[in-house]
Amino acid sequence: MGSEETYRKMEAKEIIDTINGILINDFEISKEIVKPQAKLVDDLAIDSLDFIDFVVAIDKNFGIKVKGEDLKNVRTVGDLHNFIISKKRDS
Repeated sequence: MGSEETYRKMEAKEIIDTINGILINDFEISKEIVKPQAKLVDDLAIDSLDFIDFVVAIDKNFGIKVKGEDLKNVRTVGDLHNFIISKKRDS
């Protein structure tokens, strides 16, 4: 495994851990239900105002400017992980 691939895997894990931490600490969601397959709206009860707060948290933690409509296809925690990882790699 090359050093670039190792770095990307490490970076992805840090992103996932940070996102999960935001959900658990800032949104007070139980750690047990913050899983990649968990649906943000149905399982975690994230509403439209929470999404706005999450956009602010993404900017603060990752330096990524996200519009609400950028998240329209993000349905699960795993989708959210992949979206942020993709945005960070593109930046």
